[in-house]
Amino acid sequence: MCSLLRKIPVCILVIVGLLALAAGLGACSKPSRQASSAHTAAREAALLPEVPDSITGTEARAAWVTLHFWDLTDMRLSEPEDSIRFEQDFVNFISLLPYAGEEGARNAIAAFLDRAARESRILDAVAEMADRYLYEPNSPMRNEDLLIIFLEKEIRMLPSDNAARIRAEDRLAMAMLNRPGSRAADFRILLRDGTRTSLHRLAARAERTLLIFYDPDCENCREAISRIRQIPMLEDTAIIAIDAEGDRERWEATASEMPSDWAVGFALDPILERDQYFLPAIPTLYLLDRHATVLEKDAKLY
Repeated sequence: MCSLLRKIPVCILVIVGLLALAAGLGACSKPSRQASSAHTAAREAALLPEVPDSITGTEARAAWVTLHFWDLTDMRLSEPEDSIRFEQDFVNFISLLPYAGEEGARNAIAAFLDRAARESRILDAVAEMADRYLYEPNSPMRNEDLLIIFLEKEIRMLPSDNAARIRAEDRLAMAMLNRPGSRAADFRILLRDGTRTSLHRLAARAERTLLIFYDPDCENCREAISRIRQIPMLEDTAIIAIDAEGDRERWEATASEMPSDWAVGFALDPILERDQYFLPAIPTLYLLDRHATVLEKDAKLY
């Protein structure tokens, strides 16, 4: 949600333990012998391939590293310690993917899954880790863009009656709801003053709208609401808080506790049952423009 903030630095992902690689990706000049030795040691410790000097630019170098990431790594689960090592390698791999661009990430994930598919147990482990790190709402590495690439590739690889494929298809359908660039699904809303309106009508009132799906009894929601109230927003930004959980009496009893300058409403349509929205965790935040186009999905508070 950094696009909403004023005078707050842009958040940057730092990959702990791979700082030498990050430095190498952005290097414009030949490093000193000492720096080169340190980089080589860190690269070998992390089992990272050496990037050819002919490949320049951060994204291109990251794409090459992720494509060849597993060249120096054995995929095996024959010993108990193999699972720990494999999982750490997987975490390092997906941590680097955002730097590689969409095409680079797709190529790297496709090559990785093709190799993992040589042994069904390995492929099952990869699917489980992708689900745990990229899908689970409480994962600090949750990334719907990368998850979609994994799921699309898994679906193409697995037979139609495979249980893992059926799960992947369900995951993909939920992930594709209200993607950035699409228009958010509309639904009817009851506001706390008794007015009936809709999401699209409310969004049209401001240049930007922060849409918050919350539950009156959710402690995390209360903490998030408190934090949001402290964040300096850009001008002409409206905030809409919607209870989509279905307990109208509970919402009516607590709606007055919400900030007075917010549009606080209750979803009159069963948007979860109709698969209009997928809320992996509460609260879930969206950033919309005045046309209800999704600018950010599952936005984060920094």
